[in-house]
Amino acid sequence: MNSILSLHREVPVDIRAVHLDFKGMPPTFSRLLRLLDIFRVAGFNALLLEWEDAFPWTVDPAFRSPTAFTRQQVADFYQKAQSLGFELIPLVQTIGHMETPLRSKKYAHLREVAENSDVLNVLARGADELVRAMVDDVLTATPNCRFFHLGGDEAITFGQHPDTRAYIQAHSQATLYSHHIEPLCDHLLAQGVRPILWHDMMLTWSRADLAALGAKADLCIWAYQRAADIPWHFSMPDDVEDDLPLIFGGGQVVHGGTFKRFLASGVKLWGAGAYKLSEGRDNADLPVFHMRMLNARDWLTYSRAFPLQGLIATGWSRNCSDNVQYVPIDAALDTLMACGSTWATPGEAHCQREACLSRLEELGERQVYQAVADLMQRLTQRRDGGWSVVVRLRELLALAENEPYRRVGGWANRHLVWLKDHCDKGDELLAQALMVFAPLVEPIWVKHYFQERLGALRTEFADLQVRVETRKKME
Repeated sequence: MNSILSLHREVPVDIRAVHLDFKGMPPTFSRLLRLLDIFRVAGFNALLLEWEDAFPWTVDPAFRSPTAFTRQQVADFYQKAQSLGFELIPLVQTIGHMETPLRSKKYAHLREVAENSDVLNVLARGADELVRAMVDDVLTATPNCRFFHLGGDEAITFGQHPDTRAYIQAHSQATLYSHHIEPLCDHLLAQGVRPILWHDMMLTWSRADLAALGAKADLCIWAYQRAADIPWHFSMPDDVEDDLPLIFGGGQVVHGGTFKRFLASGVKLWGAGAYKLSEGRDNADLPVFHMRMLNARDWLTYSRAFPLQGLIATGWSRNCSDNVQYVPIDAALDTLMACGSTWATPGEAHCQREACLSRLEELGERQVYQAVADLMQRLTQRRDGGWSVVVRLRELLALAENEPYRRVGGWANRHLVWLKDHCDKGDELLAQALMVFAPLVEPIWVKHYFQERLGALRTEFADLQVRVETRKKME
């Protein structure tokens, strides 16, 4: 067996971080402090903090959301986190997922593609200065910081600006990426802080390019689901030489060869699973427990096979800053507890769901979790029911267009009634949600969540009502 794979870890990986993504349904400050207690009991000992617009930015206050935390609140949060023994790892996006600054017209000239606000044109005048200022803003507020995550993933349009395209043609994509990232890494290293980057943009880099980057930063491989559970994934790799689980992340299947290639180039690696995300469907309201547990166990397997610096349980609230919200933190406390327990005490029975719920009960959190999870389940049922009606009604109308002699008015009316009922019942759920979430999330974000979930159904109802009335006149 390969010497790397012969490594076997019977003790928990040293750093077990939980990710706080403040881009959707950010907790109130009191709830944020309480979450630290839950994270610690779950077995986590580090925090990956993706503040985004919840941070009290000084580089440009326009980056702050209406409920952004104050500088004092951030300091108080860090103080409690450190008192509980948490390692603090801030995350600031530096190439992709740059919507927080780039959505502003003030910084539109820094976009890689003019109409998109996600990717930074790293050659644009002022790009490096903005990113460094954002990094310093967060770094200055973070005490005793040993690691700093620079993001760097999913820069989908990287190299599409005429200037960056020409640069890549003259050099390489890796050279352009490093041209932007390496000075940031040097800046952090000079302060005794080790940078971390997501792995996906480096999958095709040469060994020399990887070695140069690996001297200045760690890479974090992220993969959130079994490859077989992704119906739209690309072709399976042909260089699989081991029986490790195949998991999907970064647009490709992750397997033992992925790790070996990076490690052979001298790159230090982290691993990232997910305790909550969109679950392979559009913007889920709840995590799927068995899929999250499988992902946690797969990463435990990889941590035993390879020398990982740490594991991160990501908790995504949006795919990107401009996407809709999904899965509130408090609807995923069961998977959070299970993931942390799996990594902290491998093989223990308390990783099972009922045991996780019992631990939440001991913390006085089971009732909170259950109320939120039940609400999200009912919201999902309304959404699924409403969109099912929309599809059937649109098919009826398409039938009438193809075969005008069909009289679909009666059926169409019934579908409109059913769709309106789903919309109305959804509105009733919002009133309940404002009460359930009152101590957990500010009302503005609860309203946003439900508008994003149900507003589209209301629009469909209005559009279909007009179409049905038009059809009736034709009949």
